[in-house]
Amino acid sequence: MTISIRKAVAADIPAMGALDVAGYRNSPFRCAMFPPERRVKPGDGDGLEWFARGATRALESATTHYIVAVEDLGSPSEVIVGMAVWGSPQPEAAAAEAKQENKSASSDEEKKKEDDKPPSGPPPGLPSYIGYEPVMAANKEIMTMLDAQDRLDKKTRNNLWNLDAIVVDENHRRKGIGKALVQWGIDQADKQGRGTWLIATSDGKKLYDSMGYSLVGSGSRCGEAQHIMFRDLQ
Repeated sequence: MTISIRKAVAADIPAMGALDVAGYRNSPFRCAMFPPERRVKPGDGDGLEWFARGATRALESATTHYIVAVEDLGSPSEVIVGMAVWGSPQPEAAAAEAKQENKSASSDEEKKKEDDKPPSGPPPGLPSYIGYEPVMAANKEIMTMLDAQDRLDKKTRNNLWNLDAIVVDENHRRKGIGKALVQWGIDQADKQGRGTWLIATSDGKKLYDSMGYSLVGSGSRCGEAQHIMFRDLQ
């Protein structure tokens, strides 16, 4: 078995979507996000559509990186057996420009007041199959957990690489694929002289422990334990 890691392309979206839906199907958060009573399409149709929408936009982003693990079955055949989504800090020039725009638009105090206002409702264009209220409640749980620890404040997190999602096909687990997907992001961060952080479930925490991550905080989302983990530049 030959496995290689590469950046995803648009043609990979259907295979990545199938992996994502299968991998997270039973997670409490996904169950809250896609409540059965709001289903529009049969089967996994809603989840696959939502993934495709997000991935299509993200592939054009300079700060969101979809990575795939592919098994080479002999040219020209390959099968995607794992995927990860990494976030990177904004390029310095873009970050400086964004900061200047924010400063000229309003004072820090005014911006904070605006940020603290609860959303008035679902954003325009949000599909009806998304459980907006439970998703917002889950996001609030994550923010509460992040605010409760003092190692990684928002400014620090914004300067680190972040692992947002990782999935390995159930028939290819325990073969080092997950580790390789994580290592890709660590290597990219190392090149920039940055650390990485992530939020792990209790099951996933064991892998990150073995790769040099340390625990900086814990909490729960939708009743499932979550752990904030950080790996400094080494």
